[in-house]
Amino acid sequence: MPLVGGLAFLIVEVLPGIGKSRAARVAGTAVAKAIGLSRRRELESLISMQDTVRNRLDLAEEYLAAEEPHKAVEVLQPCLAGVHTSDPELRRSLARALLASGRGADALPLLERLSSEGRLEAVSDRLLLVRARAESGSVNALEAYRGLYEGDRGLEAGYWYAACLVSRGLRDQAGEVVRDMREQLRRFPQFKGTMGKAWLAKAARLLAAK
Repeated sequence: MPLVGGLAFLIVEVLPGIGKSRAARVAGTAVAKAIGLSRRRELESLISMQDTVRNRLDLAEEYLAAEEPHKAVEVLQPCLAGVHTSDPELRRSLARALLASGRGADALPLLERLSSEGRLEAVSDRLLLVRARAESGSVNALEAYRGLYEGDRGLEAGYWYAACLVSRGLRDQAGEVVRDMREQLRRFPQFKGTMGKAWLAKAARLLAAK
C-alpha cells in the first residue's frame, strides 16, 4: 500500500476505533499532518514537471490547510495573467490566501470584482468579501459580520462575528454567539457537519483565551 494511502487508511479506519482519548486525538493529528506533508511534496514534484493552473490550485489548497498562506499566495499570483486573468476559481483562491496572510486590502479588489460578476453566491464566499471589507476599514465590521451570521447562521460566519466581538471587548455578547452556534450544531448536525464543529471549537477557544 502506498505511503499516503496507508496513512489515510490508518486515520480513517483505525484511529476512530481507538476511542476519544487524548492520545488517540494526538495520534490522529500527527497522521493527518504526515498525510498533508506527503501530499504537498507530491504536488511540488508534480508542478516541476507539469506546471498547470490546476496543479497550482491544488498545491495552494494544501498550503492553506497547513496554515502557510504566504506560500499559497506565491504559488497562485504568477497564474493571474494572460488567459487566466478572469478565472473565477483562481481569483477566489488567491483572495482566500491573501486574507489568510493578513492582506485584506489586496484581496478586496479581487473579491469586489467577483461580487460584481455575481460569482460570490455561497455564504463562505460572501464571508470572504465581508472579511476583506472589514480589514480594509470600508465597512462597519461588527454590523457586517452580524448581518451575515444572522442571515444564514453559518458557523464559520459565527466564528468571525464572535472574533470581532471579542476584539472589541464584548465578551458577553461573543458568549451568546458561541452558545447560539452550539445550539445550531445540536439542532442541525447533518447540515453543519465536521467543519461546523471545528468552527465552534475555534470560537470557544477564542472566548476562553484571556
